[in-house]
Amino acid sequence: MAKLDFIPPVNSLEYDNLLKKAADNPVDFDFFHENLVWELGDVREIAVENEFSDPEWFDDQKTLPLLVEYMRSNDNLWLMAKYILNVDLLPYQLAILKKFWHKPFVLLVAARGASKSFLLAVYSILRLMLHQGCKICVVGASLRQSLVLFNYIMQVWNGAPILRDICKNNAPRRDPNMAYWFVGESKISFLPLGDGETIRGQRANIILCDETASVDPIVFETVVRGFASVRSEGVWDNVQQAYITKLLHTTRSDIAAMDIADEKIPNQLDSNQIIMAGSACPEFNHFYSKYYTYYRDIIETRGRADLLREKHPDREIKNDLDYKDYCIIHLPHDVLPVGLMDEKILSQGRTTMDPAIFMMEYGACFVKDTNGFIPASTIHRATCPLNMVGDEVSFKVSLIGEANDVHVMGIDPASEDDNFTVSIVALRKGRRCIVYQWATNRKDFDKIRAEGLLREDITDYLTFCILHIRNLMRRFNPVMIGLDSGGGGLAVKEALKDKTKFIDENDKFILDMDDESAAELPGDPILKLIEFSDYAWRREAHWGIKTDIGGCSLLFPEYDHADGVTQQYQAVGMGRYLDTLEDAYYEIEQCKQECIRIKAEQTTTGLEKWDVPNAQTFTPDGKKVKLKKDRFTSLMIANWIGRVVAKNNNLELENAAFQPFVGGTLNGYQPPELPANQPLYCGRGATRMYNMQSNGRYWTNKRLSM
Repeated sequence: MAKLDFIPPVNSLEYDNLLKKAADNPVDFDFFHENLVWELGDVREIAVENEFSDPEWFDDQKTLPLLVEYMRSNDNLWLMAKYILNVDLLPYQLAILKKFWHKPFVLLVAARGASKSFLLAVYSILRLMLHQGCKICVVGASLRQSLVLFNYIMQVWNGAPILRDICKNNAPRRDPNMAYWFVGESKISFLPLGDGETIRGQRANIILCDETASVDPIVFETVVRGFASVRSEGVWDNVQQAYITKLLHTTRSDIAAMDIADEKIPNQLDSNQIIMAGSACPEFNHFYSKYYTYYRDIIETRGRADLLREKHPDREIKNDLDYKDYCIIHLPHDVLPVGLMDEKILSQGRTTMDPAIFMMEYGACFVKDTNGFIPASTIHRATCPLNMVGDEVSFKVSLIGEANDVHVMGIDPASEDDNFTVSIVALRKGRRCIVYQWATNRKDFDKIRAEGLLREDITDYLTFCILHIRNLMRRFNPVMIGLDSGGGGLAVKEALKDKTKFIDENDKFILDMDDESAAELPGDPILKLIEFSDYAWRREAHWGIKTDIGGCSLLFPEYDHADGVTQQYQAVGMGRYLDTLEDAYYEIEQCKQECIRIKAEQTTTGLEKWDVPNAQTFTPDGKKVKLKKDRFTSLMIANWIGRVVAKNNNLELENAAFQPFVGGTLNGYQPPELPANQPLYCGRGATRMYNMQSNGRYWTNKRLSM
């Protein structure tokens, strides 16, 4: 056979012609057909040396040691993955693994669904096995993000019997606040980033940072990068080697340098490693502005310190950098193998999504801004901390309302397939602050019920949601609740009047303020049903939230990493695994993404409509999901309710009857003791009431304008 000197690019006309010509050759056609995945054209024309033809391979005493040594070579990672991990890797994945194996600083930007996290998990397992004694640290904006890689490792572990046998069934372990796995003398840890204090002092050879755009750059630079600043193994040998290398460079002894190079341990890194990965983001995000541009400029300037200082005057660059240590990998959808991405999802997204969002999600391209109804830059500007005309504005996600705040609640009950979402907004000094968000669905309910995290008497989904609403009312004491009447809203309205869904005897009916049929019922008429069929309301609400975010009247919280990790530990100590601070922060971050995806279009009748694209995307764990807007809708309802309250300027809070929250799960909740003879608002029709005292709040003599 003649070895091909040149293989045309896979997507080129020359490559297609090569395949057409090969298809006419019937000799060994099955062999040709089965190896199309390698994108090497007609493999029958390629001469491949048989590495197992050496007579030593047929010596029974030498076969096993030779096979082990062969599989340990980093040139044969595919063999290790296939037969030990039971994973078949595609050519592009093997090419990326090769870069991971040798480059100290790697930045991977990949399309949604490009198997980025899975590949990082496979790399971690191979490195743990082949580089004994190494320590890997996986960090993310939250423990939830770090555990995405852990779940992929578990997926490989469960499908690899040989791997389990080698590790003597020493499986990866997950604790409430972290996860870890020992493979011989190697260890991988999955850590919540926090403010760095909970992980300060950790050491690692390799740092894997997934979804870097969501990670706090200050914490990453001050704490995480310090993990790898000191080589954590072979300290004496490393220092001795550095002195020898320095001497060799001084004497220019090339022969001696070659001798030293030959002594390098197989599969051991020359230095510690940092791999940053994620999807593309707007250019104002630190993933692009701080890291991508720096790596790119190092490569383009070939590491020249003088040129880098001009481009990055804020960085302290004393000496030239070895640009060969740096690597940027782009994985847009159009360079991935045929069949890996769902073409229907891509076509649908290309035609319905904002082009800028599509290029970020699937094109692995950084963009200046998005072009949706609410641009990404607008969301970014409305996220704390903010400096507004010398006034420092900042607040945090909260699980308990501040006594001095007035709170409003927005609920999108959704349907069976969507999320039941609750948003809580606090009114502070003329601004509306998003302090809490919660989302669930029937699948989540079934899962946590199966895990035994709910009371045994909570057997249906609606009861679970109603009890959580009542739990939130104790914690935030909202003065008004907006509820979408569609998608199960009427069922929620009736359930809020159902005594069987009370937490205890201290609960009261939550009544529709416009429902005259419930006029005689004792309770709190603070529920306002929202009719989404009303076009005037939809237009006012959508343009209202756009205006308020753009004008920083509606603000997103700053995430306090320290508080998040601290409360996570406290919650676990109390036996509370649901509705943590990290969960609330995650939901608000997802809400931001939904806001960015909203598109405003015009119907054939000339009316405006607002919706997310009719498309699907991929979750971090690789599942295909339809784009949703439930979090955005509940926030929009809460914002509209907040606008109504602020507009009328007739709602004050005396704080005398603020109800503190006693932590715990739904099955462990203990109600607070309430003052005796506390006045309750028991009037009807809040839109028509005058001077009605209620629970420490009172309406003025001005009508409440809806």
